[in-house]
Amino acid sequence: AAIVGAAVLFSRQSGKKAPLPESFPFGHSYTYDELAVFDGKSRPKMLIAVSGKIYDVSSSENFMEGGYGKLWGGKDATVALSKMSLKPEDVNLASWSDM
Repeated sequence: AAIVGAAVLFSRQSGKKAPLPESFPFGHSYTYDELAVFDGKSRPKMLIAVSGKIYDVSSSENFMEGGYGKLWGGKDATVALSKMSLKPEDVNLASWSDM
């Protein structure tokens, strides 16, 4: 299984590393399947992966229902964000060559 990223959560307000809840062990490497359960639907937390880091976007209004969470919640958004793409086919791509 492909490794998406390691758990490093950042505070939206300060941009500094935020304390990790016990359910997000620091340095844990997530596979696509493990990340997928954090889509904000099956669990209250919503995580996304960007450039090998996992971000908790649960409190962001931009990721609420109907927002970016529908597209990127529980997924790797690295390639989609680098292309400035909102296309579902641009999420969970494993390498830059997929661009």
